[in-house]
Amino acid sequence: MQTSFQSLRIGIAAFLLPYMFIYNPTLLLEGDSLLTIILGITTATIGLLAFACFIQGHAVTHASLWQRLLFLTSAVLLVVLDPVTDAIGVVLFVGILFIQWPNRKSKTIISSEEKRASY
Repeated sequence: MQTSFQSLRIGIAAFLLPYMFIYNPTLLLEGDSLLTIILGITTATIGLLAFACFIQGHAVTHASLWQRLLFLTSAVLLVVLDPVTDAIGVVLFVGILFIQWPNRKSKTIISSEEKRASY
């Protein structure tokens, strides 16, 4: 049962992608210019990352409930191809990452000589 829930959490973004085609036709490479297509693909990718962070509950560190809700809001705003909603969605996503960044666990690499000295 636990495996099925984990696979659902990983694969749910694949179910979101066809709906993104409706709201963002640049994902089908239909657009006025190459810049519009690149912008649409970039914001959709960031939106899927934000949605994955919402589903998994983890970005840089464990996400609290309010951070997960902001990830979901960011993902929804990034689905629609509109410069205003895209800007708000990117600012929300990057803002949460900056909030989480100082709380990350830093891993220090210990040489084999230091390990032997500690025994």
